[in-house]
Amino acid sequence: MKPVIAVGLVLGMAIAPAAAADMPPYSKAPTPVFNWTGFYVGGDIGIASTTNNAEWDPAPLLGVMQASGGTGGASFAAGGFGGYNWQFARSWVAGVEADWTGMKAGTSVTEPWLSIAGVVPGGFTTLTSELDWTASVRARFGYLIVPSFLAYATAGVAWGNMRYSANSSSAAIGYTTTAAVSNTETGWVAGIGFEWAPFAASGLLLRAEYLNYGFGGAQVVSTANAFPAFPSGYSWSSPNVSLGRIAASYKF
Repeated sequence: MKPVIAVGLVLGMAIAPAAAADMPPYSKAPTPVFNWTGFYVGGDIGIASTTNNAEWDPAPLLGVMQASGGTGGASFAAGGFGGYNWQFARSWVAGVEADWTGMKAGTSVTEPWLSIAGVVPGGFTTLTSELDWTASVRARFGYLIVPSFLAYATAGVAWGNMRYSANSSSAAIGYTTTAAVSNTETGWVAGIGFEWAPFAASGLLLRAEYLNYGFGGAQVVSTANAFPAFPSGYSWSSPNVSLGRIAASYKF
């Protein structure tokens, strides 16, 4: 081996460890952290359920007792929502959200006429209520259990379109009344939920949410459309509405 080549090899072997020691240690790239601040829009599906009671107060001269029953029921629900989140103090998120949900939650109940003497032949009363849709504007406030998983509470003002109808008739005495009313009612809404950002690099958000609504009821006085023309009263209690749903949204 030539002297020059031998000297080069020796120097290279001596310098290589020192150069390696001077190199910065290998470190894995930091995992991106999801930022919740921003606008978002999404859609949801779920189950809506109503609970309320209806009552028929017959004309005193009929000699018939009151008829009542539950007209609440459940239905499939679907809708959309949008809002804005603001993340602050690292682990807290506040925001505002508006939503609209369509449904057909309610049912009918039919009761026979009863008097002191017993069942009135051919006398029946049918009471119905149905919630067609709800809408709300709510504040949200939550805590980040981990940077990508939010637990939150929400509350605000709500609107709901309730449809009420009823009829009472007896062929034996020739008495018939009908009633129908549709109200867009203002009430309140409150609930809780959990939201997850599965991919920090994307704006996808997934959530599960439960909401409870409170609205007013209705009262109607209806006069028989044939003799004897005695008025009857129909009333529906304030409905309690529960909505459980899952949703997906995109944060811009």
